[in-house]
Amino acid sequence: NDSYQLTAETNPLGHTTTHTWDRYDHTLTTTNPLGHTTRYEYDEHGNVTAVVRPDGREIRAEYNEFGQTTELVHADGSVWRQAYDTAGNRVALLDPAGRRTRYTFDDHGGLASVVDAAGNINRIHCDAAGLPRSLTNAMERATRYDRDAFGRLTRVTDPLGATSHTEYTTEGKPLRRSDPLNGVQTWAWDAEGNCLSHTDENGGTTHFEYGVFDQLKVQTDPDGARYEFIHDTELNVIRVANPQGHTWDYTYDAAGRLIAESDFDNRSVTYALDANGELLERTNALGQSVRFRHDVCGNLITKASASETSTFAYDPLGRLVRASNTHAEVVIERDPGGHIVSESINGLNVTYSRDRLGRMRTRTTPSGHTSTWDYNASGMPTSLKTADQNLVFSYDAADREIARALPSGISLNHTWDPSGRMANQVVTSENRVILRRAFTYRPDHYLTGVTDTTDSITRYSLDAVGRITAVTTPVATERYVYDAAGNQLVSPQGEHDYDGSRVAQAGATRFSYDGAGRTVLRVKTRISRKPDTWQYTWDEEDRLTAVRTPDGAIWRYRYDPLGRRIEKEQLNEQGERTARVSFAWSGTELVEQSGTHGCSDRETVLTWDYLGQRPVTQSETSTERESDKRFYAIVTDLIGTPTELVDTTGNVAWRSQNCVLGTDFQYARGEAANTPLRFPGQYADPESGWHYNFLRHYDPETARYTSPDPLGLGPAPNHYAYVHNPHTWTDPLGLAAHPARPRRQPEQVTETYADINQARNRALELLGDINPHTRQPYVGRLESAATHGQVVGFETVVDGTWKRFRMDYDPGKGPHFNVEIGRGAEGQR
Repeated sequence: NDSYQLTAETNPLGHTTTHTWDRYDHTLTTTNPLGHTTRYEYDEHGNVTAVVRPDGREIRAEYNEFGQTTELVHADGSVWRQAYDTAGNRVALLDPAGRRTRYTFDDHGGLASVVDAAGNINRIHCDAAGLPRSLTNAMERATRYDRDAFGRLTRVTDPLGATSHTEYTTEGKPLRRSDPLNGVQTWAWDAEGNCLSHTDENGGTTHFEYGVFDQLKVQTDPDGARYEFIHDTELNVIRVANPQGHTWDYTYDAAGRLIAESDFDNRSVTYALDANGELLERTNALGQSVRFRHDVCGNLITKASASETSTFAYDPLGRLVRASNTHAEVVIERDPGGHIVSESINGLNVTYSRDRLGRMRTRTTPSGHTSTWDYNASGMPTSLKTADQNLVFSYDAADREIARALPSGISLNHTWDPSGRMANQVVTSENRVILRRAFTYRPDHYLTGVTDTTDSITRYSLDAVGRITAVTTPVATERYVYDAAGNQLVSPQGEHDYDGSRVAQAGATRFSYDGAGRTVLRVKTRISRKPDTWQYTWDEEDRLTAVRTPDGAIWRYRYDPLGRRIEKEQLNEQGERTARVSFAWSGTELVEQSGTHGCSDRETVLTWDYLGQRPVTQSETSTERESDKRFYAIVTDLIGTPTELVDTTGNVAWRSQNCVLGTDFQYARGEAANTPLRFPGQYADPESGWHYNFLRHYDPETARYTSPDPLGLGPAPNHYAYVHNPHTWTDPLGLAAHPARPRRQPEQVTETYADINQARNRALELLGDINPHTRQPYVGRLESAATHGQVVGFETVVDGTWKRFRMDYDPGKGPHFNVEIGRGAEGQR
């Protein structure tokens, strides 16, 4: 307009966003291309006093005389309040549940302490520049930071005295970093600040090559695998070539939005977007479509395919409260602080009570099984009462579990090395050693050996990137060979053949796929008899819906609107139901199953309790006899896979026997118990031969998923493969691999703010420096999310450190910003 205020912006597709302004350059309205308008109101000082959303709901704010927010009323009427000292520092935050967090500051204005609603005090000592020199938690355990003259971290010392050191180039880029065991990483840089190489603690080097505008052209991994990247004139990645020469292509519309992609097997997926960039339809290579509809605030309200329609409802804050489809209705209730207190599926409730800090105090499952937790001042669980049994947890100064007191005098103990790796695991009962394991690692923290109770040694040979190439025990050897793309060529099952990135044959087993890349047929050759054949059926959302087994039985699977499997049932050849298993969930965590078999009314219920992603107990009950109850403590490996069930008398009731990648779990005859839990997030289905892994199914025979990753190449360069090393990495959702080391896992920090601007500013502050040359938009990739295809953040590489900033939402946290700094075990989130 005449005042040079932007009033309209039209993209190359003709979609227009409009703005109106007052004479003080304050935005009064913003109307998106769909005609949805957000309005803003201001006080005489220019502070935003109200935001009126497109649905008519308001967020209102009040300020003190210095323009600081003192009260924020959200769209649901919940109120956040803040108080400040005379220097303008925020000294108190009161949330809608009445929980008060208090802050103190030093003479320089640096944060000195944080006192949570339970009275726990965390102290921070800052230098004159306001940079932390030490952090002391509520358990009086201090982490110390040393810095150079430029404020860069040169040494970090944990509460146990373990130190890591970092050296920098003249330009301030990391040059050399050593861990507490003197494992060394190094970096090399070009004159424009691009990372040319990174060498890990084991001496493996990753090389990078760049083109115009400092765009990454080639990445060569330590094993020689080479990946090439091609960009268009708008700097969008339009092609990725893997080490075998197969290409993954991306197509964008004139506005730069992703509208199609074709994977390494020429499997195409197309996306239709509305004028505001919200996903309208996803169509797979078979022509199967899923259609999406959003409300005026962008929340997904309908997801429809030819076979099913799901609907979603939200509270005024945009948090999911109800979802329904053909098979299930999900209802979620929250307390005033936003924490979930009840989640029901078809009327079967998992309920929670919370402590002053919002932590789960009790959990009650649909069967009536109640678990009760207590915590110490640093937030670590100290006790669990479940199934009339008590477990007590103890930790070292770095919050690593060192002892777990189990029923009847049984104890599970751990020791750790200075780098936070488990060194020993011992289970004892009345001075009797039930089991013992000692672990050894190579410098880059991958497991190389396990010595067990009988002093028998299992050795693991690894390649340059950490993949297992051989497992050697006193009685057998497993051998694995990989191609350049990380596909197995040789395993204990025999040789593997591939059609592109899909395994066509593994030993005596052949596989067939549909056009969407999903396994539909598995045929296992048998000696002197007909082959065993499994047939698999999938829906439009890549969910397994049925399996026909070699004996002619049919298993059917049902899911709730959030993609969680809630039931499976077996039908005989006459279509009569012969078995049923139903499942109860706590978010993405399987907490209970109940099942019947044949004509019997006897229902068996299994209930699990977890410490993080590690199951710690399994309780079994039967509706036939009240006295028929069994309790087991679960012993897990380094990542949380169950290895033993120990009963209340100290006997091992079950022991896993499997190949390293999960193949052919066998159980010794006469074992008194069993568990379906496998790798974290996995549940073994004997009828299919696969492990249900929340959003996908894992085939332990091939160490691969049976359908392509819905997130494409984002999580990994091989969209079918499981994690490259199952001793130190996990994939609990079937989406993306994560490191699972207890102390060196990505550190998670959660901070709550009264409004979006404060949260955004703090998130950007945590992110730190941004390199504009390597900054790329982060586009939502999950098709079922309202943000699919939209830019919700960005990624950048600064001084060799990968960083991501993105907006997000989930039912547990509500709307929030995610900041991720560094990948893998050294990362922070």
